[in-house]
Order: sequence, then C-alpha cells, then structure tokens
Amino acid sequence: MLLGHIGKSFYNDPYFGGKIDNLRVWDRALSIVELFGDEPSEDATVESIAVKSLPTKTSYTVGEEFSASGVAIEATMSDGSKRTLESDEYSLGTVDMASAGTKTVTVTLTSDTKVTTSFTITVTEAPAPPVEVDSIQISGAGVVNGKLSLKVGDSVQLSAAVLPDDATNKTVVWSVTGSGVLVSPTGLITATKTGTATVTVSSAGTPTVSAAVTVTVTDADKPEVTVDRLSGATRFETSAKVAAEQVEQGGKVVVATGMSFADAVSATTLAKAQDATLVLVNSNYVAGDMRAILSSRAVSQITIVGGTQAVSPLAEKQLLSTLPANSTIKRLSGTDRYETSRKVLKETAALNGGSLGVVTVATGRDFADALAGTVYASGLKGATLLVSGNTTAGDAAAVAAAKAVGATKVRIIGGTSAVGAATERSFKSAVSDTSRLAGDDRYATAAKVNDIIDSELGNASEVSRVWVTSGSSAADTAVAVSALDSTRERLVLTKTNCMTTNVIAHYPATERITLVGGKRC
Repeated sequence: MLLGHIGKSFYNDPYFGGKIDNLRVWDRALSIVELFGDEPSEDATVESIAVKSLPTKTSYTVGEEFSASGVAIEATMSDGSKRTLESDEYSLGTVDMASAGTKTVTVTLTSDTKVTTSFTITVTEAPAPPVEVDSIQISGAGVVNGKLSLKVGDSVQLSAAVLPDDATNKTVVWSVTGSGVLVSPTGLITATKTGTATVTVSSAGTPTVSAAVTVTVTDADKPEVTVDRLSGATRFETSAKVAAEQVEQGGKVVVATGMSFADAVSATTLAKAQDATLVLVNSNYVAGDMRAILSSRAVSQITIVGGTQAVSPLAEKQLLSTLPANSTIKRLSGTDRYETSRKVLKETAALNGGSLGVVTVATGRDFADALAGTVYASGLKGATLLVSGNTTAGDAAAVAAAKAVGATKVRIIGGTSAVGAATERSFKSAVSDTSRLAGDDRYATAAKVNDIIDSELGNASEVSRVWVTSGSSAADTAVAVSALDSTRERLVLTKTNCMTTNVIAHYPATERITLVGGKRC
C-alpha cells in the first residue's frame, strides 16, 4: 500500500520545503472560475449576453435621436465567468423614433449574431407648442362699453374671457387703481366709497395682454327713515307701550320699580341676559294695562329685581296672577343697590354658562353711564356692575364679584368723578384688561361707548334702528336698553331740546328711529 503524507508524494521526490498556511479538501472537481478566478480562460467563448445597465435616457419624444450613452452589456462565458463587452463587440438595432410607443432595442453579439438580448425605451408624442393669449374680454352685471356704475356698498362679480379658447395659460390677475373700489383675486368688486377706479385683468402668462373697466361709485340711496315714539302719560305707561311691542308670546319679563333707577339698571342687565323685556311698575301695584299685556302674551317667567320695599308683596301677587297656575316668581335683592347688582351679576353669569368675559362698571349714584355700559356689555355677552365709586379704598366686594364670574375684561364707564381712581386701581389689580370709557358729559360718554361697540362688533353699517331717550330720564332709558338688540341697534342719549348725535350720518343704514318718552323728555 502506498502511503502519502502532506509535503511528501508517493514518489521519490524531495520533501516540500516550506510552510502550509491552509488546507482544504473537496469531494468534487473544481471549475475553472473556482481555480483561477473571474478571468475567463483564453479559449472561453460567449454563451449569452444581457443588459447590465440601461442607457442614461430611456424616455423620448417623437423625432428625438436615440442615444445609447450609458448602456452596458455583460457576457456570460463558456467557462462560467462574466465580463462587460466593449462597444465594438456588440451592435444595437435600428429604433423607430418617428412614432410614439414602447420601442424594443435589440442588442446583437458581433462575433455571433445568434446571441442577442434587448431592452425597451418609451417614445411619446411631442407636446404641442403653447398657444399664446391674444385678448381678454371683461363682462359682468351692469358693464357696458367698459364702464360700470355702482352705489356705495354694491358688489359685482366680473368675469374674464381669455381668447383664444385653447390658450395654454388662461390664468388671469385682477388689480385696481383709483379709489372707492376693492377687487378680489376672483374678480369680485366691492364699492367702498364714492370715487372712480379702473379695474384691470391681465394674462398671468402674457401681462401685456389685458382688459379694463372704469368703475364710478356714487352715494348709496338713503333708506327711508321712519320716526316713531313710544310714550305714555307716565313712565309706567311708557313702559307698557314698550312692553306691548317687545313682549313675545310665551316670553320672559324682568320687573323693577320705576320709582328709582338703581334696581332698573340692574334689571336691564338681567333682561338682556334672559332675552326678556324689562317692565317698570309702581312699587305698590301693577297697573291694569300692564297686567293685561302680560296675561295676553301668556308670559312664561317673571323675575323681580329689588326687595319688597321696591316691589311690594301686593305688586308681586298681581304679577303672579298673570302667570299660568302653579307658577312662581323669582326675586333677586340685596341689602342695598350694590349688593342687588352683585346678585344680578352672578345670576347673569349663570345664564351664560357660569362666567362672563366682559363686565362694565358704573356708578350706582346715577343711571346714564350704567345704561350705556349695559348696551356695550350685552352686545358682548357681558353684564353691568354698579359700584359706589367715591370711596378712596376701592370696592373689594365689587372686585370679588367680577373675579367670581371670570371677568377677563373690565370697562369702567364714566369719568373719575363718577367712578374714582381708587376703584379703577382695585379692578386693575384683579383684571389686567381694565380701562375707562369716558366723555366730557353723559352724552359724550354714551357716544364714546357707541363708538367702541361699532369698533368691536364692526357692524355700524348694518345698524338699522336707533333708540333715542332723554339723558335725564332713567326709566325711559332703562326700558329702551332692555328692548334694543345690541348687535344691530344702538342707544342715543339726547338733551330734551336738541339731538346730540347726527344719527343718519353715524348710522347711514338706519331705517327706524324710536323715541322713548313723552315730548317733555
């Protein structure tokens, strides 16, 4: 038996003169590639070809020239090795670039035309050349020969026809020069004031192509203004006249004495929150005409503001007789007008979900500022709080009441002679957004309050009704404030012998002016 060793053959050869680093044993014969690596042997031949990488560009438009730049073809050799062919070792077939579609490019081996492969490219129709805009035409209601006449407040939608119909870019840009007109990006024009303006529409792609219309704006036709008066021989009859107009079927009523103003002011705040009508009664009884109104309207709820000295038990019983059977009357009152006001504030907050954003603060020693403030507060879902205002120590109870209802804004109505600086400071320490609204007198203060309402609600142009009361009549002013809608109506305080505000100039959309109170007021 022949015995071989590593490093010594079966024959009389010398021993291997070196070191062996690695030894591997196979149970099969190794291939050429395994023995010698990827390099093919010199006698290896190409068995197949394949696309190793596509051309850089594979998408074309009709008429473009095909480019093979970037293509790489790989051959598989007979010995199992692979190699990348040179460009002269293969040829590319002719590609039809004159029509759209998916095109197959055939790759043929130069040395053996039977060996082929292929890849595809995409040919699409060339985009049509852009169609330029050559003209624009403006149309719209009232446009005649490039001119349009509007009244202040009018709006007209203009349209732009871009020609030709198949223009590539039909986007247009609207602009305006001159005064009195605004134009939106869609061509909606609005007349804001008298004047003349030119509204231009231009092609976004070809700005030199445009069209224009000249707009002339004149004053709007003034609405016909109706002036009426709600009044009676007494303040109670006047209240009844307002109630006859304002109390709705099944509505709510807030009652206060007409003998003094303080409870009426607080009751006005509550009436606004309840969407109720304020009714003023004699402290000792309720007049028959008022009872008849309440009964005929089937009033569903009555709330009295003030104690039994303000609205007596007899008056309460007479009011109760106007309600359905088994109904009750709620009464809100305190030891004085200020505590009553705080209780009304709390009740008003409860009606608004437990909190009030706005609280107006006014003196409880007079009515004018407080009622002007109520108009402002009610328009913003707030309420009015009465304070003594003349203390040097502030008003801790009033401040606590405002904080308890979550007030975020406090507006003090009237000058420092009405609500002193100490009270203002005490509110500012609790509510940072505290400021004062005041004029030279009650009429100027009421006008300033209206200006603030106009500014914050932004609807002075929509006010259609103005209530006018005497600045010396608390009762008439209270029932007017209760009746008006703060969002679309305003209160004007006036002197008995002259108007302090040009109502029509200030509120041009006014259609109705209601005077509350007799001619002596």
